[in-house]
Amino acid sequence: VLAYIFMYLALSGYGVISMEVEEKITAPSGETPAHPQQPPPYHPDVIIYESQRSPGNPMKIPHILIAILVAFLIVYLVIKIGPKALKALIGFSMYVAAVYTLRGILHSLSVIYSFVMSLPLVALALCEVTPVEIKSIILAVVVGGIGALLGIMAYPILWIVILVALVAYDVWGVYKGPMKRISEEAIKYDIPLLIKIRTGDEEHFIGLGDYALPMSFLASLMKYESVYMSIVSFIGFISGTVLALIIVRRKGPQPGLLYIVPLGVLPYLILKLCMFS
Repeated sequence: VLAYIFMYLALSGYGVISMEVEEKITAPSGETPAHPQQPPPYHPDVIIYESQRSPGNPMKIPHILIAILVAFLIVYLVIKIGPKALKALIGFSMYVAAVYTLRGILHSLSVIYSFVMSLPLVALALCEVTPVEIKSIILAVVVGGIGALLGIMAYPILWIVILVALVAYDVWGVYKGPMKRISEEAIKYDIPLLIKIRTGDEEHFIGLGDYALPMSFLASLMKYESVYMSIVSFIGFISGTVLALIIVRRKGPQPGLLYIVPLGVLPYLILKLCMFS
């Protein structure tokens, strides 16, 4: 729950900078300019601005799905070729994500702070001696950058379609696909692809995607709907995670998104239905 809260705070900070960047670039003087100003191409704000263009375009659905599936494919191929090399690849990806996350949280400070502070943050997450609880929180904050970047790319209704497709893929991946192999290798080589949750003497694991991808939906809600709706869905996602862990404890490994997504998305749909009725 604490990891979820930290990720939510990261996405909230990201939502602030997303809106500020959009206003600054499209209308820096209070009016819509003929030629919008843009920051230097190496600046993280460019990615934020470019990623949220045309959020209502339905073609965003296959684009995001393909990007996520390609990421899983790369992870699987690297594990088959050399699992130890995956830790370095994940570390680099985490550094990039941490830069964007801290850029959102520290939006009032110079961007250099994000680059400087991200490295020790990622080092702690990769360090084998880091306590489990601290590592979980760090991973939640780091993955917040990925969740925010993906989330602001599309409207919430498009994200519902994306999440439903990912639920189907998650079910296949756990029972017949490569998810089990990836999880086993991640545990064996201490690759930060799973969050470890201790309950007494037992240890359970939840994949990063099981809580990063629902958080993308929250980022979309904060950007295009309201904070109230995002909080309601946020509570639903936490409830879904608790339910998933209870079922895992009784029946063994389960596709987490199968329980997390419905309990997070349904409150939003019910609220929208009540607003239109």
